[in-house]
Amino acid sequence: MNVEAQRDDTAIPNGPSPPSKPTLTQLGLIFLRIGATGFGGGMAVFSLIEREMRGRKWVDEERLFEAFAIGQSLPGASAVNTAAFLSMRLCGWPGAALATFTFVLPSFFLMLAAAFFYPSFRSLPRMDAIFEGLNAAVVGIILALTLNLGQRAVKSTWTFSLAALSCMVLVLSGTAATEVVLVAGLIGIFTDSFREGRDRFRGRKKPPSGALCLLPFTVILAAGYGVLWEVARVFLTTGAITFGGGFVMIPLLEHEVVNQAGWLSHQQFADAMALGQITPGPVVITSTFIGYSAAGVTGAVIATVAIFLPSFLIASSAARYLEQFRANRQVNAFLKGLAPAVLGMLLAAAISLGRAGIVGPVGLVIAGLSCAAILWLRPNPAWVVFVAGMVRVSLAALGV
Repeated sequence: MNVEAQRDDTAIPNGPSPPSKPTLTQLGLIFLRIGATGFGGGMAVFSLIEREMRGRKWVDEERLFEAFAIGQSLPGASAVNTAAFLSMRLCGWPGAALATFTFVLPSFFLMLAAAFFYPSFRSLPRMDAIFEGLNAAVVGIILALTLNLGQRAVKSTWTFSLAALSCMVLVLSGTAATEVVLVAGLIGIFTDSFREGRDRFRGRKKPPSGALCLLPFTVILAAGYGVLWEVARVFLTTGAITFGGGFVMIPLLEHEVVNQAGWLSHQQFADAMALGQITPGPVVITSTFIGYSAAGVTGAVIATVAIFLPSFLIASSAARYLEQFRANRQVNAFLKGLAPAVLGMLLAAAISLGRAGIVGPVGLVIAGLSCAAILWLRPNPAWVVFVAGMVRVSLAALGV
């Protein structure tokens, strides 16, 4: 009898063991490795995070998928959102800060080097052909992303109309992408409120909406206090209000840095986006290139910190106050309004980059093939950009 009781006491319980927690050093080293090897951004980085986190049993599958979903729904770079969210839940604020820093660090130094040497290597023989291929592939990738998102975001006449209107406003007028984002979110809230009132009129029971939630916008610095303040303002704004990941930031950044500030030409901006694709880490590390072009190394540091600071703050706060964030109806309504506007912004970005980066029928073919490859073969986007550049320079060597 005593033997059986002893056996029961020492028996290994059924079910999976609870996830372990890393030290700050372990967490920092893992995200340093992910930042150095995660080419392609987005889902390519997510796959590395999944492999590292689940392989060490730091998080279970449910929390991992939850982090991915939250990272996609928050403003800023989705990969950085996921890193900050997971690290906040594992090691608190110090873990979230360390993970964000180490994840961005490798790509920051690579892009800083690219910006420094850009004037020299851009004039080398065949570089025009290489960048023609790279830029065409970026346009194709953006088109593929637009089509993929469109299948989920455009579900009614009003969402299709909002997407088309957003695209036309950005392409045909000088309206800032910031204004499009805010108006689209307000339309989403208005539509939700209208439906709620209609449902109440029809006698359906619906939970009350509650007071309008103040979205966690980062403080936007006033313009006109020097180029460094302007760099901080542009990238804080972009990181705080742009939903959908790095590619969605392209139209807002292009409007601010090319059309308004004049820090880059359209061609240079297209080249910067291509370089962001072939370096590891988040795609929006292009901000380092832009900041360097505007104000040297100091501008590069400020732009990089400013673009990722909202992701770090908002994702970490969401990890701490997850249930309140999920339950807020006004936040969800605002996000519903943004989804179709994001499609219009992406299409406008593809048109703008295509004008600057696609040269002749060969560029159109490369863009089309890149789009098709992303849609049907689903490779890492970094490989698509690299192959497009090599194909274009090979064709140029043959006289095509």
